[in-house]
Amino acid sequence: MQKYIKAEMWDKMQYLFRNYYDRMIHMAFYYKGNVDFNVFKEAVGEMFEQVPILHSAYINNFIKPYWVVRKYDIDDAVFYIESEDIQNEVDRFLTQTIKANSNVQMKILVVNSNSQTAICVLFNHMCFDGGDGKKIIATLFANYNAKKSGDVPILYRTGRRDFRQVYDKFNDEDKNVTKKLYKNISSVENKNRFPLTKSSKEDKNKIHYLRLPKELVSQLKAKGKENAATLNDLFLGLYIHSLYNLGIDPSSKITIPCMVDLRRHIPDNGENGGYCNHTGFMLVDVPNKSESLLETLEKVKLSTAKNKKDKYLGLYGLPLLNLAYTIFPHFISEIAIKIGYTNPLMGMSNVGEIKEELYTLVDTELLDAFVTGATKYKPYMQLAMTSCKGNLTLTVAVRCNDKDSEIINFFLSDIEHSIKDYLTQAQ
Repeated sequence: MQKYIKAEMWDKMQYLFRNYYDRMIHMAFYYKGNVDFNVFKEAVGEMFEQVPILHSAYINNFIKPYWVVRKYDIDDAVFYIESEDIQNEVDRFLTQTIKANSNVQMKILVVNSNSQTAICVLFNHMCFDGGDGKKIIATLFANYNAKKSGDVPILYRTGRRDFRQVYDKFNDEDKNVTKKLYKNISSVENKNRFPLTKSSKEDKNKIHYLRLPKELVSQLKAKGKENAATLNDLFLGLYIHSLYNLGIDPSSKITIPCMVDLRRHIPDNGENGGYCNHTGFMLVDVPNKSESLLETLEKVKLSTAKNKKDKYLGLYGLPLLNLAYTIFPHFISEIAIKIGYTNPLMGMSNVGEIKEELYTLVDTELLDAFVTGATKYKPYMQLAMTSCKGNLTLTVAVRCNDKDSEIINFFLSDIEHSIKDYLTQAQ
């Protein structure tokens, strides 16, 4: 008998976002040492069996979409190659896409190169976001280690996948408020955008990197502390400062939507629910260009401080989306939401830390790792940041051409130069 999984609100929204990006989340882990692929493959198979949405196809029924659990071969989901060029294989694998109606919704590649290994993970954002992506992979790696050492494996999470979990932590009074937050926060007044070229047949999915060593990041944190700025504030300031340097009108406002993990509003940080999406965003505004990064940073801090005081941070617009999906058949809902929803032209996502103790595999040393969100389609772009072992990786994933890559690489280089200038500035 066929088994079905309910398509939740964020599953449907991520499917709608196919108009703006490739719906994939990309992860890569780099190790000194090699992985026992046969044991790893067995651990992946057990993950797929316990988390059925990983082998389910999304059926975009025009009245009520749903997931149907499919038969699959684990060889459709996990792969192994040997290569002298690990980074080339990482980029090649992570710039693929998985169809929504595929029988597998996650693919993993193990690349061995002499005494080094990379593990690449690609999965459909419709299943879960980067936060739960990190958690499910941490469980996979823990279970690989358990198999190698003879320990008892960890069970994968099961339970609710609905967005309404974000209300569970509130008292009745606040809960009534949250369910009336109909404000459409996706609507950004200013239309400044990253200066990419027009879409063309030459465009391909590409991931651009800026890797910052831990020594530099440590200096940056210390300097930021002197300015009462978090690392997130600093990189928002660097982002906006470099956008003005790319030629955005210095007298105009720049608004950057920043991803917010809504698990802050869920009891036990969502650990009692299933793997799903719980991501909202906040808007960070800077009214105009400043003479220095320090001045830009002060403006960013004012904006983020205002957001941090809001106990309903990230929850705006959820009732509006839910209403659209509740009162209309699905095909009407998509039309209505497209009319009312404005996809942000630029954004930033701080994916957070890849903790060494959670992602180290037996007989290996974790060297570095990164997570980046979906590959945007022009004119949209997003800057993502991940930290690992004190290092920090910035990524921009965009479907673009060589000219766009030049612009993006200049932008990332300008951020790096601004960091060095900032570190030498006197108080």
